[in-house]
Amino acid sequence: MFITVLMNMLGTFLKISVRHIVKNKLYATINVIGLAAGITCMMLAILYWQDEHSFDDFHANNANLYRIVTTAITKDGKAEPTGGTGQVQGPAFKASVPEVKSYTRVMGGAIYSDVSANNKTLHLQPLFVDDNFFDVFSFRLLHGNANTVLSDVNYVVLTESTARRFFNSTDVTGKLLSMDADPSFENLGKPLVVSGVVKDPPPNSSLQFDILLTFGFMRLSFEDNNWLNAYLGTFVVLHPQSDRTQVVKKFNDIYTHHAKGQLGKEAFDIYGFDPKITYSLQPVTDIHLNTSISSSGESGVVNTGNPLTSYMFMGIAVFILLMAAINFVNISIACSLKRMKEIGLRKIAGSSKRQIILQFLCESAILCFTAFLLSMLFLSIALPLFNTLAGKHFVAEKLAQTSLLMYFALLFTVVVLLTGLYPAYILSNFRAAEVLYNRQKLPVKISLAVRW
Repeated sequence: MFITVLMNMLGTFLKISVRHIVKNKLYATINVIGLAAGITCMMLAILYWQDEHSFDDFHANNANLYRIVTTAITKDGKAEPTGGTGQVQGPAFKASVPEVKSYTRVMGGAIYSDVSANNKTLHLQPLFVDDNFFDVFSFRLLHGNANTVLSDVNYVVLTESTARRFFNSTDVTGKLLSMDADPSFENLGKPLVVSGVVKDPPPNSSLQFDILLTFGFMRLSFEDNNWLNAYLGTFVVLHPQSDRTQVVKKFNDIYTHHAKGQLGKEAFDIYGFDPKITYSLQPVTDIHLNTSISSSGESGVVNTGNPLTSYMFMGIAVFILLMAAINFVNISIACSLKRMKEIGLRKIAGSSKRQIILQFLCESAILCFTAFLLSMLFLSIALPLFNTLAGKHFVAEKLAQTSLLMYFALLFTVVVLLTGLYPAYILSNFRAAEVLYNRQKLPVKISLAVRW
């Protein structure tokens, strides 16, 4: 019984709402287009915000995955943190700190090299990594075994797009490549063997690469035990529930013990002063938007951002949406003033204040829903230009992500309430008798809103 009454009431609301909208087609069109433009801006801002704050969260270990940060204190007392370390830190910390489950080192990112195969030469972005790279990072292998793809000095892993560029296929295990490089490559001239193919790094990854090679391929086996070097990135996975503060303390104690012989004249020759170095751990999900820690190209991290850009986009979008909502409210109130007698008659007929408010909210919801549909069209048109301006790679399919749909549903609710509640509240407060006898004064707030 209750459901039947409710459905009948909603049906009545919809009929009245549609009739009023059709009767005021011009104003409804202006409202829908203006609101659609504001919603489109807000959707673009949400897309950008969600993408910027989702960097590196796809790694299975992200809750316990950290980058080792090296901070040097200069002679004038200024702290200079960097995401780079030398070769020695990872092995030393793993051997002496039980909380460290595993580590891996990466080098490259901003380095490019010419690689040849199948009578083609491509300018590729290599990343040199330890053989346990796929145990630490969750890049998905399409072909190859994660435990063995980097087990040999001449093994390489191609990204899916690179494999297709060379061979028009991803099933390329066993294919040979050659790499032109400088003399720092000890295996220069020897063929490289494709041991696996990995899915391209997603755009929201701080590590970007076209080809993975092992550290053994480079002349990095020169036993670099210098604790003061910082030319590659070292990532560690801690055991769950590890005390990060205690881990960092152990790191610094190990450094103090092992590096004390390197802090004299050698340090002065390198830095021009005797630096005090400390280590810390940075969550991998903090890397992209943390501008206080520098990330050199050699340390592997190349995809960094600026949180101020996210706030700027969001602020502009909120302002535009508010302007569109205010315009919507003004036009809605101006149109609804013509319906004062209708409201008075409905009150005399027994309609409650709540029913009248629901009626106006229903009209607002219909217009907002139409504006949302139109904003999808605007969004598909605006995405290519926005991608160019923002340096992103958004596609229409991304809009179907569950997290974004939740944001959009919340946005729809906010817009409906923002554009519907105020006019509904004002107009439902008219006194029926005074409206019917034209003695109802136009409230100051409405008058101001209409003229604004």
